[in-house]
Amino acid sequence: ADEQLRKACDASLYTFGLTCFPEVFSLEPSPDHKRLADEIQKAMEAGTKRAIAVQRGFGKTTWCDTAIQWCALTGRVEMIMLVCGNQGEADGLRDGLITSFENNDHLYALYPEITHFFRETASHGPQLKATFQGELLGIKRRKDIIFPNVPFIGSQCCIRVRGIDSHGVR
Repeated sequence: ADEQLRKACDASLYTFGLTCFPEVFSLEPSPDHKRLADEIQKAMEAGTKRAIAVQRGFGKTTWCDTAIQWCALTGRVEMIMLVCGNQGEADGLRDGLITSFENNDHLYALYPEITHFFRETASHGPQLKATFQGELLGIKRRKDIIFPNVPFIGSQCCIRVRGIDSHGVR
């Protein structure tokens, strides 16, 4: 992996988004997009409580989805809890995140020690025979996205996605 580019992506959500998701952020970003990404980064790192209002279609949800992956891959958080309007939306969001970890070549180039696991286990059934340095990881596919417990930044992050109408959120 390009170590300088990875360090830049680790340090900045904005750089991570433009680098790892060029198909999503294909239009020239405005200074307001940079401010939005910076505000989301502040919220993710410091837990600020701030409402961000921009027009419909501006990219709020896309930047938040990107921030989830950035936080998980860079080890900023160990647990991410996402609550959607219903369980169908939650399942779609979870499946989209898994697909990105499995198939995004830009993520694979910069974070191979993490995304390799998702690629290797993509076609397996519910019980995975994944190993790391010869040790069986004993990983099962389930509702939560759980990173393998191996020695790297982002290890053992759990992303839990639930619908507000499901039994998982009360």
